[in-house]
Amino acid sequence: MAGDVLFCRACGKQLKPDAAFCPYCGERVVAPAPADQPPAKEAPAVSPGTRTRVFDPARTPVRASQRLGTSSFVSLGVWVVAGVGIVCAAVALVSFLGSLSQAASELSVYALPQAALGAGIYALVSLALIYLIGSLGTGLLRRHLAGRPFRPGSFTAPFARALLVIIVIAAGMLLVAPALDDPTLRHPLAGFLLGTSSGAGKGCYLLVTYMWPILSGMLPALAAEATLLMGLRILVARDQKPHASAAPTAPAPATGASAPRPIDPTK
Repeated sequence: MAGDVLFCRACGKQLKPDAAFCPYCGERVVAPAPADQPPAKEAPAVSPGTRTRVFDPARTPVRASQRLGTSSFVSLGVWVVAGVGIVCAAVALVSFLGSLSQAASELSVYALPQAALGAGIYALVSLALIYLIGSLGTGLLRRHLAGRPFRPGSFTAPFARALLVIIVIAAGMLLVAPALDDPTLRHPLAGFLLGTSSGAGKGCYLLVTYMWPILSGMLPALAAEATLLMGLRILVARDQKPHASAAPTAPAPATGASAPRPIDPTK
């Protein structure tokens, strides 16, 4: 080592061949390893403010996505919601197309503006409900197939659509349908629905007559879909919520404390 020129690895100053510490910054001098021996690995330096996390498998909590079967359950739930929604929408669409000829026949007795208004109400409301039912899970399914992670907000819009469809169908069953069974026209909506000159009333009448029997039979399936969507949202939210109990950490040094420097015995 007498013929080697040493330099401090911290400040770069030249050192004496037999120096154990740098006289300028106090850094410990590490002698170079022989050519035939690989250098020993040093432990990484830890700054004073570093918190060392200790992993304890017995105490560290496991999130829902890391437990066996949870991610598969979310994927299965998305497939179920999408499949049920598509099947219900297909059944409703077939019923709508099958009723077009009968609806056109009933609207033919009206004047053209009233007939067009009734047909527009019947077609637009029917197709809007069919679209809402069919799209309950298609967005979630596309997200799943694209490999993007689910967030709690991903299930909010499908749940809101399912709830809207359920409310509309239930309102038609509870408020509009009884008016068609009132021959005395004492129901508040009976005159509007059964009037001979109201195209809007005729459109609502066609909805309740042809579409509502099919849609009302889908209410249990739609309610199950809404419940499943809310359950998936709660599961994903619980998975992403930070746990209160964290893994144990080693105590950190006091703020502002500096590591002691070694003293050069040659001084």
